[in-house]
Amino acid sequence: MRINMKISNGLLLGILIVLINSCVKEINPILDSKQKNKVVVIALLTDQPGYQYVDVSWTSSIKKPVPTPIKGCVISLESKNGPLRYYQEYKDKYRIKMDTNEINLASQYRIHIVLPNYQVVESSWESFFPDPPIERLYHENESVITRGHYNSDTAIGCQFFVDFKGNNQDSRFYKYDLTETYEFHSQQPLEWWYDGVVHHVVPPDNSKRVCYNTMNIRDIFVLSTDNLSKNEYQRLRLNFVDKYSQRLAHKYSLLVKQLSISQRSYTYWNQMRINRHQEGGLYNNQPISIHGNFKNSTDTTLDVLGYFDVSRVTQKRIFVNGGYDIIDNSCTKAALRMGLREISSSDYPAYLDGDNMGYRAVLISKACVDCTALGGTTTKPDYWP
Repeated sequence: MRINMKISNGLLLGILIVLINSCVKEINPILDSKQKNKVVVIALLTDQPGYQYVDVSWTSSIKKPVPTPIKGCVISLESKNGPLRYYQEYKDKYRIKMDTNEINLASQYRIHIVLPNYQVVESSWESFFPDPPIERLYHENESVITRGHYNSDTAIGCQFFVDFKGNNQDSRFYKYDLTETYEFHSQQPLEWWYDGVVHHVVPPDNSKRVCYNTMNIRDIFVLSTDNLSKNEYQRLRLNFVDKYSQRLAHKYSLLVKQLSISQRSYTYWNQMRINRHQEGGLYNNQPISIHGNFKNSTDTTLDVLGYFDVSRVTQKRIFVNGGYDIIDNSCTKAALRMGLREISSSDYPAYLDGDNMGYRAVLISKACVDCTALGGTTTKPDYWP
């Protein structure tokens, strides 16, 4: 019997389409709504005098990913060779103030937490490790492909690097905490504004023309020299600052803190770094399951996320004196085709473009005349040149 090849091929094609569609089925995981949230603890004890902080929170839900601080905890810092110290609740965190003579570098420390439900969370005992000084902190101009601003673009900006040189007694594992400060300006002084009546400020108000903003850089930077013949490293890449803001327009400063950490701590933060930079995809690696150094002593079946680091710290600061070709769209202007009647009372006070000759029917954003609208403060930092 002869087989109709056209029908046979069509049948095969149909089967293939069904199989392909069944393979590309959207997966909607069923989540147990009764599953208890996990406790997350991030704590750091350094050899630097001042406040030391502990952050205790619940894991956030997938539907509402916002941090939920846990208030009402009793948190103590235990030392094998020193007195017991208690943290005080401060805003959404807990803190303790310690002087240099109260920090015993030869001792081991751990965090002990009693939660509001009376469950006990404890960290492992942790030790200080010697920390070599940062040998060099520097930057170079680099051209990189950036995405997310204007599709894809080539941006010339600042790439920061750090060098250090240690000895065999120093730690072989390091974490770098970065804090940036930059100066930024409003485009013009406040001169004309409207709240149903046009106001003219004479002389123009320049009090909010120059601002300073300080922020912790949220990325994770770690380094291990454990497999190197010498405990030293050159050109460790830190953060890159692009051209899509005023950060490089006037003056920029980067403060780098080098923390000497344990091998276990390095593994934890390196896994966090990998997960943070993991892009989604069918054939990509799955996020790494990360285990810190906390445990629930009351119920060992309940996981506790986070890490308690004990670290010596060395630091170095660098300044960059602007001069970059930047793209800054913080100040926006819109022509009022029908004049001031286009301005709604919900927009008061509304800011108008103009000069000493008069105002123009142009509505400008607050950031054009008030740099604090973009965050930061007009108070110059003590270390600013």
